[in-house]
Amino acid sequence: MTVPQQSESARLAQLEQRVQALEDVNAIRHLKARYAAYCDDQYNPEGLAALFTEDAVEGGVSIELITGTLLRSSQWIHEVHQLN
Repeated sequence: MTVPQQSESARLAQLEQRVQALEDVNAIRHLKARYAAYCDDQYNPEGLAALFTEDAVEGGVSIELITGTLLRSSQWIHEVHQLN
C-alpha cells in the first residue's frame, strides 16, 4: 500500500501557511517588546499610542464608552495609564 503524495502546490501552500504563522508569532513578539520598552520609558504615551489603532479597546470596552468622549490614541494611553 502506498501513501499518496501531496501535490507540489498543496505542499507549497502548507509551507506558506507555516511560514506565515511563524512570521505572525515573530511580529507579536516584537510588538510585545516595543510595548515593554515604552512602559520602561516611563509609559511613553506617544510611543505606546503608536502601537494601537484609533479604535483600540481596553479590557473589552472602548475608552469612549468609559469616558463618554472619543479620544486620540495618545489621549487614550494617558487615560489608561492615568498619566494626565
